[in-house]
Amino acid sequence: MVSYEPSVRDYMSKSPRFIDVDSPLSDALAVMRESKSKYLPVVAGTRVVGILKDDAVRLAKSLLGSEEFTASDWMSSAPTVVLPNVSLYEVLDETPDNIYGCTVVQNGKGEIEGIFTPREAFLAMQDLAQESRRMKQIVC
Repeated sequence: MVSYEPSVRDYMSKSPRFIDVDSPLSDALAVMRESKSKYLPVVAGTRVVGILKDDAVRLAKSLLGSEEFTASDWMSSAPTVVLPNVSLYEVLDETPDNIYGCTVVQNGKGEIEGIFTPREAFLAMQDLAQESRRMKQIVC
C-alpha cells in the first residue's frame, strides 16, 4: 500500500501579494485591504525579510504621522520560509511555535508561491481528521 504524504503546497493560499521592504506603510495597508489578507510578506529583492500583520498595520495607522512609516518599520523580521514540497506535517509541527502566525512558501527560484496561515492549518487539520475517520471505517 502506497501512502501519500501531503505537502504544504497542497494547502497553502497560492500567489499571495507581497510588498517591498521600503514601501510606505500606507501602500501595505492598501494591498492588505485589496487582497483581504491578514499577513503580507515583505521582500528585499527576492528575499523574504519580514511579515506584516494586519493588527500591527492598523496600530501604525492609528498613530499620528503613520504615513511616514515604511513596511520595514512595522514588519516582524525573519519569518518562517519553506519550499513548496515540504511536508505538511513538518509545517503543522512548527505552527504552534511560529510567532509570526504564518509560513511563507517560496520556490528555489526565489518566487513566493504561497502562504500558510492559521486558516490553512485549520483546513488541513479538518482534512486529516476526515481522512483518519474514513480509514477507521475501512478497517472496521
